Amino acid sequence: MTPTILFCRGRSDEAVENVQNPYETLFFASGFQCIFVPVLGHVCTNLDELTVILTEREQEYGGFIATSKRALEALKICWGRAVDTVKDFEQAAGGNWRNKPFYVVGKATGSAARDAGFRPVGEYAGTADVLSDFIINEGRPSAPLLLLAGDKARDVLPQRLAAANVPFEKVMVYLTGPLPDFEAVLAAQIEGCLGETDVIDWVVFFSPSGVDVALTSLSEMTWWDTVRCASIGPTTSRRLQEKQVKVSAEASTPCPEALLAAVLQTSKSASTEIPIYQSAPILNL
Repeated sequence: MTPTILFCRGRSDEAVENVQNPYETLFFASGFQCIFVPVLGHVCTNLDELTVILTEREQEYGGFIATSKRALEALKICWGRAVDTVKDFEQAAGGNWRNKPFYVVGKATGSAARDAGFRPVGEYAGTADVLSDFIINEGRPSAPLLLLAGDKARDVLPQRLAAANVPFEKVMVYLTGPLPDFEAVLAAQIEGCLGETDVIDWVVFFSPSGVDVALTSLSEMTWWDTVRCASIGPTTSRRLQEKQVKVSAEASTPCPEALLAAVLQTSKSASTEIPIYQSAPILNL
């Protein structure tokens, strides 16, 4: 029987139009039926503030820090505004910005930064904790780093940078909230993919906020008692454990390859009582 895996995210989160989602590509190739249900919505904020920073305060900063693709989306909007309103922005301040280090946590954010014309650093860090160590070990920057964050971002990275006297300025550039029609979308997606006797074998969570939004509805499903739960990283795992949910697999880094490796490693066992896999190997598929 083909195992079914439910991703608590939209299919297009990591993909551009007409390009298959990398999670779907990898898991489908490994024999999984994939279901995607968007859980959270994101709205950019403080765009005027960020635009002013880009156009008027470039010399005050030594680089960027971004821990999600959403931060890049806000930056790209403000960058476009700067190009439209400031003559020779790309050749002057814009060129200087692009020469500064751009610290990121994961491969997806690194790829987004690279596509936007920046030079990502630290994309294989995997977590904010590791990235903060990386930045600290690089040495004190000559000017504060510009931290682009969301309203749900953890305080680990700024706290560790502050403790190490690494200067930075945090700007909140996006807000995260639950999609109002999550329950309806969940029911429709499952009904469209499963037969009357089929069940979901795996549910994957991608953020603590996603856990908070989706867990109540998911736990009411008839198959919930037998499902295995996976997470994209330790922060999400902790939230699941706080909710008394067993985490059967945890990606070693926040990327499709590491998640697949953790799920496949766990799937080899007949028991559902599996410890978190924090160091699952990345498959070269």
